[in-house]
Amino acid sequence: MSQGAPLNGLRLLVVTSLFPPATGGASEDFRLLAAAWQECSAINHIVILTERRKGSPRREDRGKILIRRVLPSRDTNLRLNAALRMIRSAFTYPLLTLAIVWHMHRESTRAVLVHGRYGRKSFLRILKLCGAKVAVFLSDHYTSPRNLSHCDAIICIAENVHDRATRDLGPTSKIHYVPLPFIQPSSAPSSMSNLPRPYFLFIGTACAQKGVDVLLEAFAVFRREKPGFRLLLAGPIREYSLTRIAGSGTTFLGEVDRSRVLTLIQQAEAVVLPSRSEALPRVCLEAIALGTTAICPPGVPELERACPEWVLPSITPQNVLEKLRQAVNSSFQVSFRFEKHDSRLVAHRIAEVCSAMLEDADDSKRLRAPGLPF
Repeated sequence: MSQGAPLNGLRLLVVTSLFPPATGGASEDFRLLAAAWQECSAINHIVILTERRKGSPRREDRGKILIRRVLPSRDTNLRLNAALRMIRSAFTYPLLTLAIVWHMHRESTRAVLVHGRYGRKSFLRILKLCGAKVAVFLSDHYTSPRNLSHCDAIICIAENVHDRATRDLGPTSKIHYVPLPFIQPSSAPSSMSNLPRPYFLFIGTACAQKGVDVLLEAFAVFRREKPGFRLLLAGPIREYSLTRIAGSGTTFLGEVDRSRVLTLIQQAEAVVLPSRSEALPRVCLEAIALGTTAICPPGVPELERACPEWVLPSITPQNVLEKLRQAVNSSFQVSFRFEKHDSRLVAHRIAEVCSAMLEDADDSKRLRAPGLPF
């Protein structure tokens, strides 16, 4: 696949389960990309297909960007039993396929950028059979790269995601490392005088995969040493059993809007993310940008280079406890290169990959045309 392909009136269909006002890392990724694509003169039109959300308009025009909240919900709600998830899945993906193919014809485009959470091999194969040129946006480890071997491009927004894709699929020109889109906040937009300071802050889905069980255990010990501290957890609760083992001084806030999240980060003693598997966690970058101590998960090369002394060696209660103590007794001084994460550069690079994907398809057609001497 050609690098740095020229853009020429690119028309792109983007498929993501999360887009504002939904919360989550992918939602913020695509919010930033949509704003940057809006300013890209070489892009003709982009349609973003995302899930229906109560209280949000089904159709939203933003100049070059059309947002259509028409997709059915995915089958990943863990509060449903396995049988109900299978039934939902049986309806979700056929409807999803119909919606995408219909919009491909309506928008006269074959370029489809699919978020990795839709990375089912059978689903992506069907899109290919329907004439789509498929790029997959991999922002985490949820989807195995092996499911994506037949896709036209794989866009990895973290180094460890890129490394895994290369390890699973071997060196191939279809795998692209493109940095996580990020705009550095200079300060939080507002203050919250009613916050129970001092506090540690966890942001994300409350589940064992994110290390919340280990964090609760470590904080229970820390609070016996320093009873004035609290632990706030902002984000949806996936495993409600965690709320029953939480000790005193712990508060589950549920989902929190973005402006409040930045305020929570800026006023926290430290942001703690003891996740068992992470790509490049946006919350850690936001903490670094706002000058707040970030206790980071292991296995993230970008953070291991920037702040090795604040990276957990492994996910155990003792390691988390030691970092909590360190956060109270040590200063946090980190230098991180945010320039390469500029959302405008990232958006343009993704558009280049999608444009090159279409050019490769056109070249292949010309090679197969009758009358050529090869």
